[in-house]
Amino acid sequence: MQKHTTQPVRQVIESKTFPSAAVEFLRHPLPSQLVTINTNGSPQVTIMWFKYEDGALFFTTTTDRIKFRNIQKDPRAVFTVLDPTNMYKWVTVRGKLSIDKREPTAFYRGLAEHYLTGDSLAAWKETAVMDKRTVLKLTPRTFARWDFRSKRLSGNC
Repeated sequence: MQKHTTQPVRQVIESKTFPSAAVEFLRHPLPSQLVTINTNGSPQVTIMWFKYEDGALFFTTTTDRIKFRNIQKDPRAVFTVLDPTNMYKWVTVRGKLSIDKREPTAFYRGLAEHYLTGDSLAAWKETAVMDKRTVLKLTPRTFARWDFRSKRLSGNC
């Protein structure tokens, strides 16, 4: 495990566009957390696959899931993706979720092919739930990140 002795610079940016280094990072198949707000005000956290596209983040879920019901009442959400090899390399986005009009099963298949290969992809194809599927779009309001320009944070993703 790599140890870090200096603290990178945290940036909170109020912008609807991501810097190029963050875009490159978000194009990788990394695990993420999507947080929605339960009706009682508590957070509901889900580990999600995602796709970055044209300044927004896209996810898929089914309409019978808690996160889908949550966004019907309150569309605010927080998304975080962390580099699994460097805990100081992350992006957090705050914004609003909406339902995207694209065809959900095709999107889900594409997302699986982004994250999985070989036997894992074959197993996913056998068990994936396609019924009641929808695509969610997170439109950023603000985002925070550690400074990707730091030498210590440079890498392939």
